[in-house]
Parts: sequence; C-alpha cells; structure tokens
Amino acid sequence: MQKSFNWYLCLVVLLGSMCAVPNAALAQDALQQLISLGKEAKGNGELERAQYIFSRLLTYAPDHEEVNFSYGLIHLEIGDASRAELAFRRLLAINSEHHRARLELARALVALQRYSEAQQELRTVLNANIPSAVRRNVEDYLASVQRMMPQRRPYGGHVAIGIFADSNVNVGPDSSVIPIQPLFFGPFLFTELEIGEESRPRNDVGAFIRYQTRYAFQKTWQGWAAELGANGYASRLQDETDYDLWHYQFSATAIRRISRHEIRAPLRYAQMHQGGNRLMQNASIGVRYSYRSGARQWISYQTELQLRDYAKQNDRDSIFMVNMLGIDQILGQRGHIAGAAISYYQDHADANVYKKDGIRLTLHGALRMPRSFMYYTALHAFRDTYDEREFLAPENRVDEQLHITNGLRKNISKQTQVDLHHQYTNNQSTFALYQYSRHITTLSITYTF
Repeated sequence: MQKSFNWYLCLVVLLGSMCAVPNAALAQDALQQLISLGKEAKGNGELERAQYIFSRLLTYAPDHEEVNFSYGLIHLEIGDASRAELAFRRLLAINSEHHRARLELARALVALQRYSEAQQELRTVLNANIPSAVRRNVEDYLASVQRMMPQRRPYGGHVAIGIFADSNVNVGPDSSVIPIQPLFFGPFLFTELEIGEESRPRNDVGAFIRYQTRYAFQKTWQGWAAELGANGYASRLQDETDYDLWHYQFSATAIRRISRHEIRAPLRYAQMHQGGNRLMQNASIGVRYSYRSGARQWISYQTELQLRDYAKQNDRDSIFMVNMLGIDQILGQRGHIAGAAISYYQDHADANVYKKDGIRLTLHGALRMPRSFMYYTALHAFRDTYDEREFLAPENRVDEQLHITNGLRKNISKQTQVDLHHQYTNNQSTFALYQYSRHITTLSITYTF
C-alpha cells in the first residue's frame, strides 16, 4: 500500500514539475523521467500502471513521438487495438518515416480484422529504405496477413421483396391550371392550360422485387480482376397498372487495384419497360477511380457516357455524359458513414427542348446504432437548364429538384435485413407542367447470398 502511494506521489510531483517549471530543460527532464517510469512499469508487467502513466502524458505532450508509440504498444498488449491504432496514426502524422510505428499500426489493423488496410501499411514500409533483415521479416508478415484474409467468394448478390405506397405514380403536376405562352385559336386567346383529371397526381400502392448478382473472376484484393453482373427490378401497382415498371441491366467490369488505388471500368446495357411496353434502352461505358486517402477516407472520381434510345419519343434519344467527384468518410468506433459528391452532366438530345446541362450536389450519411439498427439519409439537389423552351412554355425551362431519403435498416440475421424508408421529391420548374411533389414509402426484406 505504501509503495503504491509513493509511486502515485512521484507521478504527481513529476507531472506538476512539467507544467510549473519555467525551464524547458527541466520540464523535458521530468517528461523523460515519466517515460522511463512508464516503460519500467510495462517491463514489470504492470500494464494498468503503464497505461495510466502514458494516458496522463498524452494530455501534456500529445505530439511526443515516444509517448504515442509507448501508449500504442501498451494498448496493443491489453487488447485495445482501436486506441492503439489512433496512437500510431497520430505518431505517423507527426513523422511519416517512423517505420516501426507503421508496422505496429499494421498489427493493430490485423487485430481489428482490417486486413486490406494492414497490407497497405506493410507495403508502404517495404517501399521505404529499410535493412534487408527487416525487409524479410516484413515480407513474411505480409504473407501471413494475406493468408488470414477471408477468401472473397467468386459470386454474390441479393434479392429484395417489398411493398410501397406512392403519392404520385404518374408524376402529375401540382397545379390543375398551367400558365402557358399566349396562344391564339381563331378569335380566342389562351394563356392557361387546364390539366385533365386523368393527368393529375394519382396515388397507389404496390409490390416490388429487386434482384442483383455478380460473379468475380479473381478473388484476391490486389491486381487485375473482372466481374460480370446482372440486376433487375419489377413493380406491380394495385390500380395504376399503366405505370408498372420493369427494369433490367447486364454489366461487365474490368478492375485494377494497386495499394490504395482502384480503377473500375464497367460496360452496361439496360432496358426499362412501363405498363408492359418498352420505354427506353441504354448502353454505357464508364471509369471510376477511387483513392483511399486515409484509413477511413475515400476520394472517388467517375465519368460515364450513356447512349439512350427511347422506344417512341425519338426526339428524346440522347448522349448523356456525367462527371462526379465524391468523398466518403468512416467515423467513430461504430463505423458511421458520411459523404458528399458533386456531379456535372449533359444530355445531348435530338430535340433542343430536351437538351440540358445539369449539376447535382449530394450529401449522405449512415448512423450505426445498437441492436444492429442503422439509420441512413441522403439529400440530392439538382439544377437542370434546358437549351430551348417547349412550344407552350412561356420561357426557357429551368428545373430545381430536391430529393430526400430517410431510412431505417435492421439486421435480423447475418444474411437478412429489414428496411423501411421514405423518399420525398420536390421539383420546381419555370414551366409549371413539370412542377410536382412526390412521396414514396417502402418496406422491404433483403436476403444476401
């Protein structure tokens, strides 16, 4: 008891001297004495005492390399890999050439079963100028980490079934009277267009099924890979069957992964049917580049070119191009997600009234909660500018749309999820014919295989 009291008294005195002594050399000497005291405790197997010392030291010297390194090592030993990871990352932010800290960070990531990230850190060490004996040890450890990684299945996918309620299945305008360009018909002048009841917003309920599958030709993370994919969606409305949707898509994707970089180049073909009739088909080619800028951060850029062919409205046939830049971040111990993106797109249609430029801003996030619940949300803000006004439109058309999704997901088993979400769309337009609001509420169950 007396020994423990004396030890804490010594700690208090040294900490006090670090803060109170104006002489920097004396304060540094007190810091080194505390570091030695912590290392001695660790060497004697007194991990709780060592952890206490270095925790206090972090408060007074958060940027000290040796303090962070020792703090990380102790937490690795006591099984707290998350705190160890933070300490080693803090040290590497101070000194990116501290290769031993990077190796210990890899150990912490392995303990957290984040094997791909651990491999990236080990490869960073191997790219540095290190002794040959150390290099052999790192290569051996890298090989063992690769063996620890669970083999990625060559195939996978999911199927979802659900029900939904849609307040505006026909995307009808908010107003029954639409202002138009002044139009003479004989001696009569018309400045308004009255919308018939059949074109007003119509609500209905229905059911849907969604299917997605993929097959990968290579299961490893690094190097070249390729995937084949297929997905489909079909909905059935109770009353408004003219607005039943059927959509399917096939894809083939070449993939290249090197360390923190990934490039995906997909080829896609898709068709959409409405009310039993083909509405449109499109073929696309794109490239998506992703860079893992940090352990929990991704930056991505995507460009895509689509050829759209409408079955009946041939003047809407177009070449659609989009460029997107986004960032995603994982937050906290639970792995919450936050992200943002900006997109610029052009739709080069055969008729100028459908030709447009647009921009989209996206904010999205997910909050992981206890009992396997996850709340997720997304906000999309669009602004579309059309090249030419329509015949009845009073001016060139500009649309501004807000699309908001809020959902709650629950894992009921390793492979099964229940999902409840609501989508709200509000489209403001200079031509009131295209001004509308829409609510869709969906309840579904998804099985992943």
